[in-house]
Amino acid sequence: MSGDYPLANWLRALKREWLLYHLGDQRFRVVWDTPPKDEWVALDCETTGLNTKTDDIIAIGAVRIRGNRLMTSERLELLVRPDKQPNPAQHGPGPPFPEKNTRPGLPGEEALE
Repeated sequence: MSGDYPLANWLRALKREWLLYHLGDQRFRVVWDTPPKDEWVALDCETTGLNTKTDDIIAIGAVRIRGNRLMTSERLELLVRPDKQPNPAQHGPGPPFPEKNTRPGLPGEEALE
């Protein structure tokens, strides 16, 4: 079907390039690249709360999935040093999140690089 409408494909590609040109931070342009066939990344982020404007990321985890296999040898585990402590009410069941668990983490900007 995509071969039937060359003008539509050209317009779609032009729109994509325009949006990528106006991307706030060009370091993240790779996120919009065409992914490899049968390859995914499962991403998990732990935060100090649920408000994206006031709460911080405290941990980032990711694992590559190829076909139906988890590539556990190609995983990412990062502790991020938050600007504030997690909200115990949003931490879930179990003991409170100890400050010592995030103290050795990376600063937020460094973790995103």
